[in-house]
Formats: sequence, structure tokens, C-alpha cells
Amino acid sequence: MKKGHKVIGIILVLAGWGAIISVKEEGIASLILGFVLIFAGIFLAFPTAIAKLKKSYTGNDPQTLEQQPVARPVFQGALPQPKLAKKPLDKRGAELFEKVTESGILKYQYEKDLCTDFSEENFEFIIDSVKESGREFIRFVQEPENIHDSKAVAVYIGGAKVGYIYKGTIQDMVNDYLKKGWEVQGYINTFDKETRTATYKIGFYKPFEALKSKKFKLTKVNRDALDFCSEGDCLNVEKDFDENYVVNNQMVEEIGRLPKTAVEYLEKNDYSKIVGVLRFDENDFENTKPIIEIFLA
Repeated sequence: MKKGHKVIGIILVLAGWGAIISVKEEGIASLILGFVLIFAGIFLAFPTAIAKLKKSYTGNDPQTLEQQPVARPVFQGALPQPKLAKKPLDKRGAELFEKVTESGILKYQYEKDLCTDFSEENFEFIIDSVKESGREFIRFVQEPENIHDSKAVAVYIGGAKVGYIYKGTIQDMVNDYLKKGWEVQGYINTFDKETRTATYKIGFYKPFEALKSKKFKLTKVNRDALDFCSEGDCLNVEKDFDENYVVNNQMVEEIGRLPKTAVEYLEKNDYSKIVGVLRFDENDFENTKPIIEIFLA
């Protein structure tokens, strides 16, 4: 900063102050002129202080921040789970897993990093598949002959291998479920074009025959809501403000309540999730006496 600029700035400040003082004689125009001269003088005389003040409010210039490198996983089978720096560009908040399928009940679900070695061409394939369908489900295939890891589990989209599950708990769970013939679902959830990383969600379904269950007749049946239900529908069981167990259909309409025997059954057992399935007595041709089969997962 040249010394002359600072002197001029101070003169402008003093001139502005003088204009403000003479506002009674010159009118409102003198007041406005005074403030303009003062601000112009401050910017001219003290530019460094102004710059520091502006920086304190706006923060660091993002263009000056050093980009941190992101380690990419090696595509050679199931490796230990790393912590990847991701900036998801596409993320769906809605859950795609059904709570109940024909084979079982959703017991666990997780979101994990996908072990990938996406070339630019392969990664564009992932992105195009997800954008086209809006929900790209994946398949899990065991590779017992994998030279790097006999427990390796490959991840496929259609007929294309797109990665692996990292070595660890999820890999063990998938191997265990597939060995038993139990259902495992998954889908690509996020991806990052810059780092070519992706995450997937995985859901583990426990079959009905492997779960404890018991049937009960519903009480205080709501016939109108029941008309919108079919046998095999998944029912939600939850407590209301009066601590009563209310049974709702998939449209969150109350169709009835649990009897006391069902409440006693729940209190005697340990569980983390209650799933109800609608049944009807085979002799009840008009479906007027709904039955709930309670599964404890």
C-alpha cells in the first residue's frame, strides 16, 4: 500500500465527518455524502484490515485447499475393510428392501463400501445402470476357488462382475446365508464419479420356518380397513398411547388389536422385531375373523 493512498483515505474520512456535522445546514444530502466519503476513505486507507475481516466471515478460499488423495481398493478378492473418503453424487433415501418377502423376513440390513477396480468405462456402466432403472439390484456369488480368499464373494450387476465384498463380518454372513439357502438382497446406493467409489446396501432375510411364531385372533376388528387387506399381507404391530398393541395394515389403517394372550406371549419372549402376517381361518369364507401370525425376529 502506498503511503499517499493512506493519506488520501484519511482526508476522505475527515471530509465525510465534516459533511455529517453540517447536516443541519446542508440537509439529508450532506449526511449521505458524509457516509459515502467515510466508507471510501476506510477502504482506501486500511485495505489489509478490510481483507482480513472479510476472510473471517467467508472462510478459506476453497481453491486454495489442497486436495487430499483417496486410496482406491485393489481388485484382487476380498480385502480388509478400509475407510474411504466419499462424496456421494447419487443417494436415494427411500429403502428398497421389502420388510417381508415370500421366503422370509428382513432381519438385518447394512450399508457398506464396495471393493471395486472401476475403470472409467466400467464405472460409467454402473452409473448408467442405476440412473436408467432408478434402483440397481446386485447379486452375490461365492468364489471358493479365488486364489486370494476362498471366502471371497463377488458382486454382480446382471452378468457383469463389478466388485467384491470386503473381508469381515458381512462377508462371513453372506457365506453363511448362501450356504443355508437363505435370501440375501442388495443394491447400489451411492457412487462418486471423482474417486470411482461406490456403496451398496445389503439385506439378510431369515426364512419363516427359522423364526418363532404363533397365531392369534384379532380383537376390535375394523371391517372397513380389513376390506383392503389380503391373506399374507404384512401387518405392523405397535403400541398406542394407552399401551395397547395396535395392528395396522400397509396403509397404516388400524384393522384390530392384539388379544391379551398375544400380549402375554410377547412379554414372555425376547425379540428385536415383531412382524405380523395376516391369515384367515380356512372355514371363514367371508374373511370376517382375521388372524395374525406373529413372527419374532
